Amino acid sequence: MSRWTGALFGRSKRAAAEDFEDPTGRPNTNPIPREKTGLFEFTQTSRDDSEVMDIVAVHGLHGDAIDTWTCNQETGAPKLWLRDFLPEQISARVMSYGYNSRAAFTTSVAGIEHFALMLLNFLRQKRITIQERARPIIFICHSLGGIIFKKALIIAHEDTVTHANILQNVRGVCFLGVPHRGSDVAFWGYLLTKILKTTTLGTSTNSQLLADLTKDSTTLMNISTQFIHRSKDLLIYTFYELDRQRE
Repeated sequence: MSRWTGALFGRSKRAAAEDFEDPTGRPNTNPIPREKTGLFEFTQTSRDDSEVMDIVAVHGLHGDAIDTWTCNQETGAPKLWLRDFLPEQISARVMSYGYNSRAAFTTSVAGIEHFALMLLNFLRQKRITIQERARPIIFICHSLGGIIFKKALIIAHEDTVTHANILQNVRGVCFLGVPHRGSDVAFWGYLLTKILKTTTLGTSTNSQLLADLTKDSTTLMNISTQFIHRSKDLLIYTFYELDRQRE
């Protein structure tokens, strides 16, 4: 998988053709973006088509818009299931939100508001036509990406003038391994140690983040409590592993 270039705040409009490539080298009408930040489309739908839904995937800590949803096979090219499998099961415009997850979660979980707001803004700019604005929206969130989604929904409720269309059309969310109440210190310490090896973060930053991610932390509990009161009409599915896997 190639490395992508791009600033922290990527373009919110459709990326140009030169911003895409397919690492397999095969012809592809839904190529993989080089940029790392933005809301990327993996299926082609007409902007005048209201008979489809919008599906938005949100990755978590140490993930990105592509690799989080890609499976490396023993033989053949890697498969990006948002593009290669999901569209075969449902008629939808499938998108993946890419953001700098390290910047979002390296000071404290409370610092995710900016990236949640960016998610809302990117999505609003994708839903321009009358038909697009009528489409239902489903979110798929992995790990701490679920916290980004929760915060985004909270922000949308606080600014209904700007985000009314999104609020009216969000139908459901699928949480994949999302720490709704936090997790044990040992697990987050293990994950953060891997990430901190490639950053310049200090021990004080590490300690603050660990505190915000532990079970029953005030930060996560506040976000989850606010989310509960704003998600009563959503269809919610939660999936998690019973046995933790370590590399």
